[in-house]
Amino acid sequence: MPESKVYATLDDLKVYLGSYYSESDENRLNMMLKSASAGLRSVFRGYGMDLDKRIESGETEEVIVNQVVVEMVSRSYTMSVSAPLLGDFSQMSSTAGPYQTTVSVSGPGGSMYLRREQAAWLGLPVVSFRSIDLL
Repeated sequence: MPESKVYATLDDLKVYLGSYYSESDENRLNMMLKSASAGLRSVFRGYGMDLDKRIESGETEEVIVNQVVVEMVSRSYTMSVSAPLLGDFSQMSSTAGPYQTTVSVSGPGGSMYLRREQAAWLGLPVVSFRSIDLL
């Protein structure tokens, strides 16, 4: 079976991550790039679409796919690098007098995920439910 296309490179990550980038993690980052690329293809297949064919036809811009993969991997990588400093939590609150701060961690544990606006950039269906109670 031929190697599947990876939509971003380590060089792309170096630019995006800046000082967070560590050459000692290159094997891990390569694996994350492959996983994110395969994950995107899988999401598209779930909607009955072929990502590679959409890129070839111009329906989906390859530069957008590249950016989404870089962001997915970067989010996961920075959270996993920061996890030992933050501890194992997804939300933290602190109170001092009348002031209160709440921090929610997106992707605790370094999970990779596709954000809503990224799905829209890629041309995937984005469903929104809203209601207003006037009473």
